[in-house]
Amino acid sequence: MEFSGQYLTYNEYKALGGSLDITPFNLLEFEARRIIDNRTLQRLKGIEQVPQEVKMCMFSLVNTINGYANQSQTSKNISSESVGSYSVSYATGTQIQEIVK
Repeated sequence: MEFSGQYLTYNEYKALGGSLDITPFNLLEFEARRIIDNRTLQRLKGIEQVPQEVKMCMFSLVNTINGYANQSQTSKNISSESVGSYSVSYATGTQIQEIVK
């Protein structure tokens, strides 16, 4: 699968100290790009020279989204837990999306 129109390339990501492999990076970069496009009302789509600030934001977003993904896998999406009369509530997909935003 080819990923085009990236705001941050894999080589730029690695140069900034990124540790993900290329496939997870590409998937997370796509998700981060969708977030940025949403927040900027699509004004960066098709831009020839991506500003350094956008690249740094992408680096941060990719790492943040990856962190949330790792956390949700380890916590099994538990949103709350009680001890008396033991009770566990799990986050829904919508709640997880809101946390990421």
